[in-house]
This record gives sequence, structure tokens and C-alpha cells, in this order.
Amino acid sequence: MAYQNPSLTGLAEEILKGATTLQEELSKHDLPQPSFVPDGRRNYHDVYLNPVAMDARARLIEAAQTMYTLALGPADALRTIATTERMRVNVLRTIHELGIADAVPANGDISIDDLAAKVGTHPIPLRRVLRLAYTMRVFQEPAGKPDFVAHTPLSALIPAASPWLWLQLADVSQMQASGWQLPWALRNWPRIPLNKSDAAERDFWTIIQQDEPEGRGMSLFTSAMSSYIQMMHGSNSMQVLRGFDWAGLGEGVIVDVGGGSGHISLPVAREFPQLRFVVQDLVKNEGSANELIKAAGLDQDDKVRFQPHDFFTPQPESQVVPKAYLLSRVLHDWPDEDCVRILTHLLPGMKRGAKLFLVERVMPSRPGEVPLHQEEQLRVLDLMMYSILGGCERSRDDWERLLRRADLGLGVRTIAAMPGSEFSAITCEILATQVL
Repeated sequence: MAYQNPSLTGLAEEILKGATTLQEELSKHDLPQPSFVPDGRRNYHDVYLNPVAMDARARLIEAAQTMYTLALGPADALRTIATTERMRVNVLRTIHELGIADAVPANGDISIDDLAAKVGTHPIPLRRVLRLAYTMRVFQEPAGKPDFVAHTPLSALIPAASPWLWLQLADVSQMQASGWQLPWALRNWPRIPLNKSDAAERDFWTIIQQDEPEGRGMSLFTSAMSSYIQMMHGSNSMQVLRGFDWAGLGEGVIVDVGGGSGHISLPVAREFPQLRFVVQDLVKNEGSANELIKAAGLDQDDKVRFQPHDFFTPQPESQVVPKAYLLSRVLHDWPDEDCVRILTHLLPGMKRGAKLFLVERVMPSRPGEVPLHQEEQLRVLDLMMYSILGGCERSRDDWERLLRRADLGLGVRTIAAMPGSEFSAITCEILATQVL
């Protein structure tokens, strides 16, 4: 893509404009302003449906990141990518693995010596790690209290994000190691980089289930996905609630294929009582799913129930034809051939009228469709899916081609971008053949 060459002062004006509009919109609706107060704003879930605020925020981020890159210059920008960003990840991994964020009082501070004793480290290297963390706005030294540490909003969020950070940063997941194998992967397509990273050349799912003690790998993975959605969408999954025409389905059953512990189905079931949900996933998720379903009070009358099922096998013969199959962030984990296998088992129900609801990312087809900072995140996730699982993120054309591979009559009916999210709600149907 060709880059514009804005002036520094022009970017500064754009930053001021975006910041002013965002600040005014937050004030207008009596919402908290961004700050580094530990219990301050953690996300922008409360403005997702405010297009003025969200557009101002996007323009502010875009202009600020462009300004930052230009002000650094090419030499310092490359050095930052190769050294600073790598060490920032290592520091975050250290903070997470040692439980440092849990050991710092939520509403107070602690001396570094006492913190070192709590987490079982020596205070001298811990000080060095924390001093870099301070520059990342992760933790802070309280005013007038040298050698003490307190939370910022970033560090305060780490305990809640722990399952997702475990997935991203722990040795067992091999996520970091597989990224180093991308040069090898480009020469050995379609081999998956993760297999190269593992001495036994195992796939991700085997590693997670075999290496995590006490067989907790899959439940930890499900918790990671749930915590990621909480950070992205909030606890009520507002985007999923609004992304599909749930009310228009009438009464019936929704089958949540590969639904983990039901973290997507539960809020939808509460909002649309005419629908019943069957959450399908591997048997290892049954215990955690049933706990969540019971805690939500949705275990009565089969309002939500868990059904052990492998989506690479046919749907149970006893399963009623559902109003819709829901696959939330499932297909991007798999290459096209495996996605076709998954979809093939849903076709009998779809040919009898069931819809297919996908929660997936839709990649831009050409440069400039989305702001650069948003496209960067999408491209990062695309390479992450490839390096870990052999999967990929897909454009609309890619989704259309994939669906036609499963059945020539299967296609996309609508794609609705989810406000404030990198995901879209994709409604699919059998379009070209007569429903039986």
C-alpha cells in the first residue's frame, strides 16, 4: 500500500481534534475520562454504540501512531520493533507468571522488598523489571514513596486477564516459540510453524491436553477464550446480542457448536427466553460448562444444556433441527479442508431450514478499507492463527469460497460489523437450493 505523507503539525491537529471530540462525548454522557487511576476506565464498552466517540477514538489512535512512527524515524522505529517490543512482552510474561499483579494491593501499595518476598524473587532484579514496567504504564511508583509499587489500570487488569495471558505467554502453549518459525513456515507451506517448534512435532490441541498438568489444558483454553471476550465485549456480549436476528427466529433450539463452556450462549439465552441452547464441545469442558449454566440459573427445563460432541463428527441423530447453528470463533482456528469437514456435518440441518451464525473476523480486501492500526491488529491475528493452528482470518470473498466448497448452495446472507469489536456477525443460509 502507498502511504500518505502528512505533516507533523497536520497530525498534531488531527490528534487534538480526535482527543477533543472523544473527551467531549464522554463528558456529554457523564462517562469517565481515560486516566491512570487504578480503578479508572479499563475499556470503551460503554461507548461502542456512540459512533461519534468511536470514530474520534479511531482517528486519535491512527494519528497518534503515525506521529509516533514519524517522530521516531526509521532507525529508531526498527530498533523499537526488534528490541523494545520484544522485551515488553518478556516483562509482561514475567509479571504474569510470578503473580506480581495479584501480590500488589488492589487499593494501596507495597514496598518492592515485601513484594519480592511475596512472589519469591530477589528484590534487585525485580526492581529492574518493574522500572521497565513503569515505562509501559504497567504499575507505578506512588508519589513521594520511592521503592514502593502500586497499580495502574493496566496492571490492575492482569489478574482478570490471567487465563488469556496464560494462553498467549506460557511455555506450554508454544505461542511465542511458533512465531519464530515463520521463515521456516513460508518455505514449507502448508506445514504449521507450531509443529516445527515442538520437539515431537505435535499440534496445538495435543500439546495443550498432554503438557498441562491434571488434564486442565482444555478448560484453561476455554477460560482464556471467555476472558478474551470479556475484555473485548464486556460481560453481556452486547455485540453478539445485537449482531444476529435472534428475535426473528421465534421459538426453538440454537446449537452452539464448539461453544466451550457456554460463555456466548448464556447471555443470549437470558436476553431471548423463547430460545433454548445446546452447547456442544469436548467432554473435558462438561464440568466447567455445567457449573456456569447452573450459576446463571439456566439449568432448568433444558434452557441451556451441555452436550459432549466433536464437531468433526456428524450431529447426533436425536438432535432436533435447530433454528440456527452458532459457531463463534471456531472456523478461523482451522485450514479450509477442516472447515469444510465441520460445515458438512451441519448441512443436513441447514437444508431443512437452519441458519448458520458465524462470529468471525472479516479481513479487508484492499488497503485503506479500515484504519491502519486496526488492519495491523487483524494481520497479527491472521499470522497467529496460522503459526499456532494452521488456520487463518478470511475476507468476505474467502468466506464465500469456503462456504461454496462445503455446498454450492451455501452462502453469506448478511455481514454485520460489531461496533467496537474486530469481529463481525455473519449470517449464512442455503441460498441456491430448495429447502427440503
